Amino acid sequence: MSAYIEFQRIAEYSSGMLKKLSLILAMIGKPKVLLLDEPFITLDLQAMDSLKDHLVTFQKTGCTVPLTAHLGSLPIATQIVDLSQYLRTC
Repeated sequence: MSAYIEFQRIAEYSSGMLKKLSLILAMIGKPKVLLLDEPFITLDLQAMDSLKDHLVTFQKTGCTVPLTAHLGSLPIATQIVDLSQYLRTC
């Protein structure tokens, strides 16, 4: 991290930086299940690639990682469930 970011208040972080921080905090405890809702939104390409690598590593250590995402961002998925078939229109 740059010196600027180290001394920046969290309230001043961009949405991408906040997303990175929340993901780091979620992964620190090495949970058995890591539930993520649209984890790739607001991340730049480099951060997306890094997150994908980390999620694959988590899966290899036995962590279950259910997540929601647009299909284009799921090259690491081992299973895909299309929930649209379960939605009812009012």
